[in-house]
Amino acid sequence: MRSVYIFLILFLFVQTIMAQELIYPEDAYYSNRFGYPALGGAANIAALGNGVVYIARDVGQAAIEVYKQNNFTQPYGLAKWDGTGWSLEAPGDLNVRDMVVYGSAVIVAGDFTEINGQSFNYIASWDGHAWQSVGGGANGPVNTLATDGANLFAGGSFSRIGDTSASNVAIFDGSHWLPMYDQGEITQGTSGEVFDIVAGSSALVAGRFGTAGGVNASNVASWSKAPKWGNFSTGTNSLIRAITTTALGPVIGGDFSKAGGVDVGGVAYWDGADWQPMGNGANGQVVKLTNANGEAVAYGRFGPFGAFNISRFRNGQWEALGGDAGNITVSNLVSDGQNVWAGAQNAKARGVYLGGLAHWDNVRWSAPSNAIGEWWSNNTVNALVRWTDGSVIAGGAFSIAGGDSMLAIARWMGNGWEALGEPFKGSAFARINSLKNIDGKLYTAGFFNDIGGSGSRNIGFWDGSQWSGMQGGTDGEVYVVEKFGSDIFIGGDFYQVNGQAQAYMGRWDGAQWQAVSMPPSGTVYSMLSDGGVLYVGGQFSSLGDGTTMNALGMWDGQNWTEPDGGLTGVFSPSVHALTKGKDGIYVGGEFTMAGTVSANNIARWDGSAWHALGKGIDGVVYSLYANGADVYAGGEFSSVDGDTMWGLARWDGSAWQRMGNGVHLALNYVATPTVKSFLGTDEGLWIGGNFSHAGVNYSHSVALYTDFNPVTAIEKNIGKNHFSGYALNAAYPNPFNPQTTITFTLPRPEIVNVQIYDSAGRQVRHLLHALKSVGQHSLMWDGRDDEGHNLSSGVYVIALRAGSFSQNRKIILLK
Repeated sequence: MRSVYIFLILFLFVQTIMAQELIYPEDAYYSNRFGYPALGGAANIAALGNGVVYIARDVGQAAIEVYKQNNFTQPYGLAKWDGTGWSLEAPGDLNVRDMVVYGSAVIVAGDFTEINGQSFNYIASWDGHAWQSVGGGANGPVNTLATDGANLFAGGSFSRIGDTSASNVAIFDGSHWLPMYDQGEITQGTSGEVFDIVAGSSALVAGRFGTAGGVNASNVASWSKAPKWGNFSTGTNSLIRAITTTALGPVIGGDFSKAGGVDVGGVAYWDGADWQPMGNGANGQVVKLTNANGEAVAYGRFGPFGAFNISRFRNGQWEALGGDAGNITVSNLVSDGQNVWAGAQNAKARGVYLGGLAHWDNVRWSAPSNAIGEWWSNNTVNALVRWTDGSVIAGGAFSIAGGDSMLAIARWMGNGWEALGEPFKGSAFARINSLKNIDGKLYTAGFFNDIGGSGSRNIGFWDGSQWSGMQGGTDGEVYVVEKFGSDIFIGGDFYQVNGQAQAYMGRWDGAQWQAVSMPPSGTVYSMLSDGGVLYVGGQFSSLGDGTTMNALGMWDGQNWTEPDGGLTGVFSPSVHALTKGKDGIYVGGEFTMAGTVSANNIARWDGSAWHALGKGIDGVVYSLYANGADVYAGGEFSSVDGDTMWGLARWDGSAWQRMGNGVHLALNYVATPTVKSFLGTDEGLWIGGNFSHAGVNYSHSVALYTDFNPVTAIEKNIGKNHFSGYALNAAYPNPFNPQTTITFTLPRPEIVNVQIYDSAGRQVRHLLHALKSVGQHSLMWDGRDDEGHNLSSGVYVIALRAGSFSQNRKIILLK
């Protein structure tokens, strides 16, 4: 009876949480890999612990937000980088001064008194599921947090914390707040505000105060667990903002010019007897301190012009970290002893935009991100293609991929982006519109002055080791590349090819350019080779000889024909996308009529007649991708068949299907997200365009949707089975501890995904992604997450996806 009662409570809990966090179940299939560095350009506070990096918004900054249903936003308190992708945690809007990982919880302190309407009073704890009070909070701002592993230290400007009097500094033992007395006397804490604490065998406290525990301690003091307060010589002549420990000893930084009576210029170290200067000091205040490899790392004003930068103290002098860190505006510094993480705002290093979190690995600065482009930009991924080694190549209008400089083209290697040689060396701008893998060569078309130093404009190719041009290229932008017969065709908005008059289309025979007979008389955006026909789409109404050809033409190598009236209905109809489905050619663009059929921006040509796809799409369609009976449409739209669908949707052969919350674009002006490209792989459906969110995840310019079953030759075996249907059977045992067996049945070969979600709708374990044969299959789950950690008791959801079939079952882990 007890287990039934627990199940009912947990069932209601999971229903409530999942309703809040996962409005559309399909959102669980959007990968979190491609989030922007630190999720935007606002200032952030960083903390390290449990093998991940956490960030929260600095005081005065907007909350981290993600788009939800109907374009509303949901604020989140924390974002987490696990080394592969970003995820959001802790719903709520709060401004943070400091943050620390304490055990398995994240403790935040700052300028807030409530979260989601619940009182927390300047300090709160996120346990991975809900916000919790930390001993009742304080009666004034908490500026700084530190932990020695067992205890939590807090400093700020308060006189009471929890249920005890505590002057500006206190210690939390895991259950209660305790004042930091001196030898049990009534004098406690500091006489003024505390800005920083370092916790170890003793606590080092820095700020703006004259006494600590009744002891004269000008702005810096130590406290041991005896307990006893102690001072450091005569302290400093002005406030201390930061403190850290190094191989030299404790290091302090702030607004002071003297420490222990010695001129130190804002930064000094304690040699065991007195304060000592560190090189020439700082040319102004030192704001933040940490240490890496035993050396002090400081953020402040250094150098002759007083510009802010990050420097380390090495061999008796200060040197800029990375040599060019002056563009990193820091909110805090944290270190694991070797690496340094800067919670930052709009950071740049080496010309690379690092966003709100910068990482120093003892060699260079980089951004913890797999995103493409910058936060404040219109960076777009226009093309996606699979290379011969299985990697995914993205092309578009961007200059950064994964926090590193990569102009217009980058290759995804499974765990990060890498440059594909130097196609545009010396160029400040390049745009890729089309990528095509043809016979072991990557044909690349777009808008650029040169490729590989060849002198070829707007068109070239990569053979796996070097870039080559195609004679002189074109005098205008190229939008599409396609193979037809044995030749390579290009289309775009140009008038000359290799210096010869040839408008809108060109043909490459492998050695030189050839003319195309009577091409369309306007811009060509799309091509599709199907057997003996080359479909050509664009923005035109005739051929070069004046023959009517409305936005779409068919060329057999000799003659042009128009598919039953072409596409019309708007002032300047256009075709931007073509794909071959199982029942015809799908056409997307900007039009309202296909022949005599009413078809809003998308239609199907079966070889003899046009067909509408429901009520169509309310905006321009820029990309199409066919996979078996499914056709994916992407573009600049918010409504499909009268239903809200942002940027992309799936046609299942008879009706339009939502792909979760779709994609969104979050800037401080009204903008519609745009999908420009698709690519299907065994890993999922890749989506490229101009957007910042995919589903409920941040995903900048590129996204991966994993509920995707690539149709292969194995489909030929459909029907040769003896099973009547799909089924995800009840797991046994349930409830379970420590393991349970999951079984499922397939009526045909399918690529199967089996994932486990927690009560908040977050994926905790990806058990299976593989092609499975007809019949019954089983697998075991041991109650662990993807990192091998034992999960806590609770309700979990088993989600099976096999082709278009999906089924979920709840399961209870009891310990």
